Amino acid sequence: MAAVEISNGNNINAATESNHPGQHNHIIQLVAAPQQPLASGDGVERKRHLQLYQAALSGDWDTAEGIYGEFPDEVNARITKRGETALHIAAAAEHTDFVKKLVSKMTVEAKTYKNNAGNTAFCFAAISGVEELAKVMMEMGSDLAMTRGRGNMLPIYMAALLGHRKMVSYLYDKTNEQLTDGDRIALFVTLINSDIYDVALKMLKAHPRLAYDRDEHQLTALHAFAQKSCMPSNIVDQSPPGFWNKCLNPFSGYKFAQMKKLMHKQALDLIQHLWEHVVLLDDATISRQIGEPWPLVFTAAERGNLDFLTLLIRLYPDLIFKVEHNMYSIFHIAILNRHEDIYKMIYQIGSIKNLITTYKDGEGNNMLHLAAKVVESPSRLNVIPGAALQLQSELLWFEEVKKVVQPRHIEEKNRELRTLCSHNMQIGNQSRVKLTKPREIKRRYNFLKASSAKMERNSAACAMEWSIQLEKALRSKKSGQAIEAIQQFGKRILQWSKEPKPTMVVYNMFGLVPGEDRLFANTILLRLADAFRFGDKETRVSIVRVFLLELKCRDNKKIKSKQYKGILSKDRVHNHVELLKRVKIVFDTGDVESRALALALFGCWAHFAKDSAHIRYLILSSMISSDVLEVKASLFAAGCFCELAGDFVSVVLEMLLNMVTSSESLSNIRIAGIRVFAKMGCSYSAANRAYKTGIKMLDSLEEDLVVTMLVSLTRLASRSTVLLLEQIQDNDPFLFQYTSLSPTENLAIRL
Repeated sequence: MAAVEISNGNNINAATESNHPGQHNHIIQLVAAPQQPLASGDGVERKRHLQLYQAALSGDWDTAEGIYGEFPDEVNARITKRGETALHIAAAAEHTDFVKKLVSKMTVEAKTYKNNAGNTAFCFAAISGVEELAKVMMEMGSDLAMTRGRGNMLPIYMAALLGHRKMVSYLYDKTNEQLTDGDRIALFVTLINSDIYDVALKMLKAHPRLAYDRDEHQLTALHAFAQKSCMPSNIVDQSPPGFWNKCLNPFSGYKFAQMKKLMHKQALDLIQHLWEHVVLLDDATISRQIGEPWPLVFTAAERGNLDFLTLLIRLYPDLIFKVEHNMYSIFHIAILNRHEDIYKMIYQIGSIKNLITTYKDGEGNNMLHLAAKVVESPSRLNVIPGAALQLQSELLWFEEVKKVVQPRHIEEKNRELRTLCSHNMQIGNQSRVKLTKPREIKRRYNFLKASSAKMERNSAACAMEWSIQLEKALRSKKSGQAIEAIQQFGKRILQWSKEPKPTMVVYNMFGLVPGEDRLFANTILLRLADAFRFGDKETRVSIVRVFLLELKCRDNKKIKSKQYKGILSKDRVHNHVELLKRVKIVFDTGDVESRALALALFGCWAHFAKDSAHIRYLILSSMISSDVLEVKASLFAAGCFCELAGDFVSVVLEMLLNMVTSSESLSNIRIAGIRVFAKMGCSYSAANRAYKTGIKMLDSLEEDLVVTMLVSLTRLASRSTVLLLEQIQDNDPFLFQYTSLSPTENLAIRL
């Protein structure tokens, strides 16, 4: 029997056992077992119902039609103990053709039968998310879309709970005018929770009151947004298509990334429209809107929802001064939860920060006390391996907050109430006040104890000291200090990159204990990624230059890309997702120079970036940009990726074919595109495909571009012995018509 359990809230209980390829595993539980209790009746009737059940479940219309021909009344019969008809089963199993043929035989009344749970067959169609199925059933009567199911829920609400955007969009167009105010706000909040922002925005434009209406839980749409930990697409890789899907359809990953980017834009547009309506109200009403039933601003700060807070503060700056019951501003909460993005906003409010930093809670804790406290699951520590490096991160965080507090608050003591105990015996209910400085709180950290053994070793202490000094230099406001630190690190990373495995030279250079090099390298790379994210143009250029030199060092040593085991190899950089996330934020700023620098860094980091569908999409989309600088940077990154990923070569080749042969492309862009051909030697099949494509393009290229293409193809051929021999044996007239030298001499010169 087809069992679908949907609660009146956001909890959906749906089991996921099904062998039928047309079913969505996250929606419906279909158990096709002969022993399943069916509708009451004699043995012959029960057997007939079982056959109909199995036919509807598998989409076997021939079997069902045979039974209906002999027993016409069974078309409208309930065939399961839970009161479902064959239409319920076929709709749940997503058999559109079966449903289309079945409804033509059913009576009008039977088409609207509800099962024992109160759901019609159309509810099952909405839950399935198959738009075509809903269209077929809507031909039976448009009132089906307004027939409520279990928990008094409309089919469109069920589809929204499960995130079926296309189904919701279709049903909204059919039911918009019939929805009640209660239906609209419930659906509106659910759409936001399910990330269906385009339909939500359409609803808001048609019904502006949705901006401040409340659902049955007294929550507004802004409350729904505030609870999100981040907006869509802020994460570099969440759930990209699986391996086989990417192999069969190389564009699937890019479509996924493009969809996430579009969702992010839609979310921001929706927040903007919501807040523009709310800020038109008076201040008292605004305070109630965002403060009841709980203060959404502080929830957003706790979740790290930077985009949401930025949009709200931009139109209503007074939010900066808001405090919750503990006298915490959004900056206090950001400090306590280690959300550096939100905390950094304090530098943008000028002298106002001098007032906010004086806020203290009832226990006398100032901002620095909060920076010293341990939180349950600090997001800052989740990506940093090892207790010693976590401690280092916390110390740096403490030093960062220390910069904004007033000097007198640095040594200011709070109050801690503690019950007097002696030898586990409580002495009354008396308490005493203990004054505690921020740094004294630090000393009670559990992970400080966990890291004490490592800190006792001089070499580990030296490594931490070196890392802390680098971090301080990167954060320094002094002109040139950050760039100088980056250059110093660049010299060391070149030495490190030369060693497939770290030697004692590397260990001594950084003061490392053998075995800790990987953790240390990941932490340093994370520091540089943060500096790239928050730094100015000169800082970003310096960081890119460091990794370009490292890449050049590899090329000079003629290390084959797939044999590279240096500091930037994927098996060493275990926090590569965090690194890419930080650089992607710079790319998303929209500034052309920043995008170009981010693309260059992606290229340098190709060893661990090449498998990210999001980064691949950014590179490919930048190849068709209108800005020359961005296109050149994307071609550099594409070349780096093509050295490692054969599936990426086929996609880039198709785009290069259009770019290089198009007369509308600028000459320098076409030349840069041709040079990418030399990088496509990651495998013989990829190199052979690129080589043959380049040869075919020679006929359509101008003479100066032909020479550039020949050089690229010769370099490509040098990567493969088979191609090299083919090039010599073929003695292609294109390759040698520009010189009087023999083919072998010509080839030797080009190599």
